[in-house]
Amino acid sequence: MSHTTEQPVLEPSNPQGLRIGDICSYSFGEKNRSYSIVEIVRILDNPYGVAEVKFLDVVVDDSGNGYFTYLLKTKKTMNASLKYLKRVCNEDEAR
Repeated sequence: MSHTTEQPVLEPSNPQGLRIGDICSYSFGEKNRSYSIVEIVRILDNPYGVAEVKFLDVVVDDSGNGYFTYLLKTKKTMNASLKYLKRVCNEDEAR
């Protein structure tokens, strides 16, 4: 009997195979200094690769208006491009 593990489907818009519950760093690289840790709460069904994220920590908020810090404090979510998310661990590893 073979055991299979469900693997994420790698779509062109989601080449990392990110999933709901993944803990990710959220950074724009060299574009600005912002750096946060977020959790993916939903992956939107669209060709652009977008996820709804919840902020768990804001290391540097270079948004210009404190928006990431606001989202962290209010526990609100926002949509983020998958290209700026890098998996730190998945939901199981975070426990």
